[in-house]
Amino acid sequence: MREHSVRLDQLPEDAVFPSDLKDRFFYDAAKKRLVFRGFMTKAEHDRLVELSRDLQYVRALEQLFVAATNGSDGLRWTIVMMAAIVVAGLAVAALCVWYFRR
Repeated sequence: MREHSVRLDQLPEDAVFPSDLKDRFFYDAAKKRLVFRGFMTKAEHDRLVELSRDLQYVRALEQLFVAATNGSDGLRWTIVMMAAIVVAGLAVAALCVWYFRR
């Protein structure tokens, strides 16, 4: 599961994280990072945003939501696979040209 994090200088005192998300959502005080593991659903985001009205926390959570839902890993993998297919296709085309011209 991919880990996403954003900077948050201090966790608000009123933010008590849900126990069912403790393995996926936490605050790393040493690194001053708010961390979420895996894909964050809108329902999870809505629950977490209700934990505190602290503006810094809400902003960090919004950034974390974007990071945990953007799908950039899937896009990157698709681009790599498409490039590999193009290279393989060019190699097959070069072999065909070589074979029929000899």
